[in-house]
Parts: sequence; C-alpha cells; structure tokens
Amino acid sequence: MNENFKDIVKSAISGDESAFEALYTMTKDSAYFIALSMTHNEQDALDILQESYIKAFSNLNKVDPPELFDNWFNQIVANCSKDFLKQKKPILFSDISDNVVIEDLEEETSLELIPHEFVDKQEASRLIMQIINGLPENKRLVILMYYYQNMSTNEIADSLGVPVSTVKYYLSAGRKEIKTELEKLDKEGTRLYAVIPFALFPSLIGQAAENVNAPVFSSVSQKIMKNVNSGISNPHIASSESQSHTISSTKLNGGKNMFLKTTASKIAAAVAAVAVVGGGITAAVIAGRNNQPQPVETSQVSQEDNSVNNENSQPDNTTSRPEASEDTESSTEPEVSYSPVTDFKYEILDNGIRITQYIGSDTEVVIPKFIEEQPVVEIGITDPEVDPLDDYGNYAFSGCDNLTSITIPDSVSTIGKSAFVDCDSLTSITIPDSVSTIGESAFKSCDNLTSITIPDSVSTIGDQTFHYCRSLTSITIPDGVTAIGKGAFDYCTSLTSITIPDSVTSIGFGAFSDCDSLTSITIPDSVSTIGSVAFLNCTGLISIDVDRNNKNYTSENGVLFNKNKSCLINYPGGRKDAYIIPDSVSTIGDHAFFDCKNLTSITIPDSVTTIGESAFMGCFGLTSINIPDSVTTIGEYAFSDCDSLTSITIPNSVSTIGGRAFRYCTSLTSITIPNSVTTIGEYAFSGCDSLTSITIPDSVSTIGDSAFDGCDSLTSITIPPSVTDFGPCVFNQCPLLTIKCKSGSAAESYAKENNIPYVAE
Repeated sequence: MNENFKDIVKSAISGDESAFEALYTMTKDSAYFIALSMTHNEQDALDILQESYIKAFSNLNKVDPPELFDNWFNQIVANCSKDFLKQKKPILFSDISDNVVIEDLEEETSLELIPHEFVDKQEASRLIMQIINGLPENKRLVILMYYYQNMSTNEIADSLGVPVSTVKYYLSAGRKEIKTELEKLDKEGTRLYAVIPFALFPSLIGQAAENVNAPVFSSVSQKIMKNVNSGISNPHIASSESQSHTISSTKLNGGKNMFLKTTASKIAAAVAAVAVVGGGITAAVIAGRNNQPQPVETSQVSQEDNSVNNENSQPDNTTSRPEASEDTESSTEPEVSYSPVTDFKYEILDNGIRITQYIGSDTEVVIPKFIEEQPVVEIGITDPEVDPLDDYGNYAFSGCDNLTSITIPDSVSTIGKSAFVDCDSLTSITIPDSVSTIGESAFKSCDNLTSITIPDSVSTIGDQTFHYCRSLTSITIPDGVTAIGKGAFDYCTSLTSITIPDSVTSIGFGAFSDCDSLTSITIPDSVSTIGSVAFLNCTGLISIDVDRNNKNYTSENGVLFNKNKSCLINYPGGRKDAYIIPDSVSTIGDHAFFDCKNLTSITIPDSVTTIGESAFMGCFGLTSINIPDSVTTIGEYAFSDCDSLTSITIPNSVSTIGGRAFRYCTSLTSITIPNSVTTIGEYAFSGCDSLTSITIPDSVSTIGDSAFDGCDSLTSITIPPSVTDFGPCVFNQCPLLTIKCKSGSAAESYAKENNIPYVAE
C-alpha cells in the first residue's frame, strides 16, 4: 500500500491535472513493462498503456481505498493486455476442469538452494526474462501477474474473468515450462535450475523491469485526457451497505479541460445493540459485508450443527464465553467489525479453534477470542505438516494485501507456517504473551512492516520468519529465544542494529543475509553455532563483536574468527581499510570477505593453506593479491567478480583452480598457471574479457566446462598434449581465439570439432 496515492487520487477526482500526471508517473514504467512483455511490440504496448489509463482515470471513483490505486491499476493493465491478445487469439484462455491435476504450485524457498552463484543477478534476470518471454501468452501473462504484480490466484481470476482453476492450471504449466528451460541451461553449463527458487522471481523480474521506461506524461496526456473527459456520463452507485458515489463534470481553465469530480459518502453497516439482561454487559453486533452468509468450513462440525450454533450464538457471543463472568476486561475488548462466521474459515480442535483462512475484506482486523463458545488457539493451515498445493491460498492470511493491522487475542498460542506471508500492506501487529510458537515464513514478504515485538514466551524465530521484510527497522528479540532460524531476517534491508540476547545458542544459515543497512551486531557468549553466510552481503556492517566468554567464537578489531583464530569466518563488508590477516589463520572461510567492495588490499600470511569458497567474491576494490606458497586449495568462486583485479600469481602449491575461481575478473590481463595445477575448473576464467593470452602448463590434464567462456579478447592459448579432458563450451564466445597445440593431440581434435582456428606444431 502506498499512502501517497490516497491524497493524489482524491486530488485527481476533484480535477487537479497535476494529480493525473503524478498517478501516471508513479505507475507508468511497471504498466509499460507488462504490456511490452506481453506484446513484444512497442506500439502495441503503448496502445495498451493508453487504454489502461483511459479506463483507470475514467473510473477513479471506484478505487476503494485510494491507497490501493497501484494494485487496482495493475489489474486494469493485465485485463487490457488480455483483451488485446484475445483479438489475435480468441481462445487465449480456456476453462480448465476442476479434475485436472495441477502440479508444482509449491514454491521452492529454501535458502540452501541459493548459494554464491546467485549474486550474479543481472545475468540471472536476463535469462529468466528470456525464458518467460518465450512462454505462450496465456502462461506468460499469469506468470507476470503472479510474480511481478504480486497478485493472488483469486485476484488474477477476477481480473481476467476466468475460473481460479484456469489460473492455477496456467500458473502450474508455466512454472513447469520454466523449470524445463532452466534444466536445459543447467545441462549446457548455466547452473540456474538448482539455485533459483520461484520465490526470487519477483526480484529478478523487477530487475529486468528497471530497464524499461514508458513515455513521459506530456507525450500521451492529450489523447488520454480527451478520452477520459468524453467518457464520463454514468454515475456509479454502490449498494447501501458499502459506498455511493455521485459523479459530475466540472470545467477548469475557462472550459478547456474537464475532469472528474466525485462526492462520496459511506453508509455505515447496520449496528444492533443487544443488552444482556442482568449481566450489565452490552455487546455490539455488526453485520458482515456479505449479503449471503457463507458456510464455515470445519472438519468436525456438520452444516446442520453450524446453523444451530449460528442461530444460538451469533446475536450475543459474549454471554456464552467460558470466562466471561470472571474476565474483567471482556467488556473493553475491541469491537469486531465483521461476523466471525462469514469472515473466517476455521477448524475445531480438541483444545479450541484453529483459524485456517481469512475471507473478509477489512483492512484492520481483530481476530475474535471465541468462536462457537471455543477459544481461538491457532492461526494456521489445515494440516501444518503438509505444504498446501494451492500456492499460498491455504495459509491463514496469506496474500491479504489490503490488511494494514491485525490484533491477535491472548487465547492464541500458535502462529502457523506462512500465516501472514505476502501481507505487504501490514504495518503493525500485536503478538500477545500467550504465543509460544511462530512458524517458518510467518511474516515473510510483509514489505511494509516497520517494527514488531516478539513476546518472551517465544523460544524460536523460525526459518525465514521475517524474510524480505524490507521496511523492518527494529525488532526486539526476547530473552526466551534460543534459536534464530535459517534466513530469519534475510533481506531485511532497513534493519540497522539488533541485539541478540544471552539465551540464543544458534544463528542459522543466512540469518542476516543481505541486511545491507546493518552496521553492528554483538554475539553473546551463549552462541555455539553460527551458520554459513549468516552475514552474507551485509555491506553496511562495520563491526562484529563477540562476548569474551564465548567458547566458540572471538573477534579482533571487529572481525569474526573461530575461538583459536585459525579460521577467519567473516570480515565486515562495510569496512573501508586494507587488512592484514593474522598469522594464526590457516583457513580463510567460505564467504569470509564476500562483497567487501571497499577493501583495497589484503595481505595473506604464509600460515594460510586454504582459501574457501567465494572467499573474496565481489571485492571490487582489490587490484592485486599475492597468494603465498603455503596455499594448496583455492575454492570455487574464490575471486569471482573482483573486477578491478589486474594481476594475480598462483603459487606452485596449488593443484586445482576451482570452478568460477576468477569468473568476471574483467580487468585481469594476464595470469600465470604453475606446473603444479592439474585441473582448471568449470567457468574458472569465464567473463575475463581483458585476458589476451594464456599458457597452459604440461601438468594440466583437465579443462572444465566453459572455463574461458566469454573471454572475447583472448587471441591465443597454448594447450599441451597433457590435456586430454575438455568440457563442453570451453572457449564459447571467444571470437578472436587461435589455439596453439601439438599435431595429433586432443587439443587439435577439440579445435576441429568446435570449428576453432588452430595452429598445430
């Protein structure tokens, strides 16, 4: 939700031309990207863009609430795209039987599937969009609406005018086709299938969209506003239980321009006050929004029993509450502005009620403490042990993108898996002390959640609980928490500081990954386990402090080590200095200096034997580095993306240059490979487009797949007869290359098979 839209929409309705321009400017690029992705034609995309704004500006009075203008407009763009495509393909969408098996709707979200190589987001984004653009129009439109416009399957169905089953079918089929193409790329050497879960598609598609710019308002305003002004005649009259509008035209600037002017009045829902005789309590019963009562889905109560309960309990659900006579605060509980019977789906458990789905439309929700005389004890899904196939549809409040606040009663003990996932308008939430369990991904992608207090009763912050809560600036972790799960705060990009209490014993894999505003963190002596890449890509982090009594970790000058300082675990990414690694270090750990963009020089002592995976990946400031003779292992991606690195000497102690070890070192002009090396890993020097020549020593027997892919300045390479094993695409995209080799060697055969110029001696 964007609060800025509220006032702008109102100004546009009242006739402010600058407000129309503001609405256009704020939404044009996203809309144009969708239209262009669907048509692959600029003029057709502009036609869709124009039609979308004509429809939107002619119906501004229908935006309710105005803050959701962008969501509402996204649906118009999608519908206009569909209408345009159906002119060419009348059977663009066909209804799919409910009996059709819909597979692969479950998202892949584990952070363990997102290793170092995914940091090359630009290339991943390009390849993903290439695949999406190759999908049939129906699947492409559904994929873009779901992942880029963040629309639920129900919203897509409403917008396109097709059954939900049809949307689910095309979403499932589209995903399967994407996976198939990713698997093909994987076999060809571009390893995306294993590392890109669908949960990351919004960011990848969004990156592609950043390069698309629609025309400025002045270029299209005349035609849009002409059609807007000429199409206003019929007032929109809502039902008496929702909203009524009166529309008229008004002339501005001497009659040259005509704009919408709407006066709206909301009719409040009927309220009946019921006095409890002798009890001294008055309860407000407010009618639900739906004219037709919806049956409550339960696993243990028949429809007949439901009707009896509704008749007996709905007029006054306070008198039958077990604790009503003893609970002195019951009369001051917030009034519920909807009927629990029609706004929630739920199940009856042995100990109370489990809310399984919210089906109302209110923006501020107070969960009732009691339903059918039973306490509400869980917010969850039908079976917490099984992932539902209906994407997020079976999670309690998932995808409720109009929801701004939620109040949970103190009867609730469990907030289930993904309970509030994708509630991207949720700004605040109150979790009572009664809650002891918060499931994994419970608040994942709640993009506008700014702060939250976790009660002392909670012992575990689950995997990805606050993943992608990009507006979260502060959070209080109580003393009762013992474990911070995998990716718990991953991509909380506004989080500046956090205090880990003494009760915490483990910090999971990627727990604070990509928290690029985090400047400092203190690890208490209770922590015995810190997962891999816990602070990955924390580019603002300048200091990691460890309690001196910690038995497993220590810090020196803000750098994290294991206790005896034999392994350097993490160097804060925000540091802006040269660094000398202490002599005690024998291992530079995986991702130890990952994305330390400001690191200008590094001194590696003779004590170091192992440079771990992705150890210096993304260290853009490093221009040269000396690897001592003590080093025997250079891990995969060790110096990948060090694009200022001009030279490096590999010592004679190294036998293997790991896969992608020097990938995208775009300033590297020369490199000496010693006689000790037997294997050059896959993609080892791919993208080194300044490398002009290289000599492979007689010790090398294997050159991995795409080892020199994209070295487009490479003019010559000398390959000895010792090399007998060539991976596919070793010299892909090397247009200037000539191979020098021995006559009759495997290198000569490889050159012939791949049409590469060669000189045989």
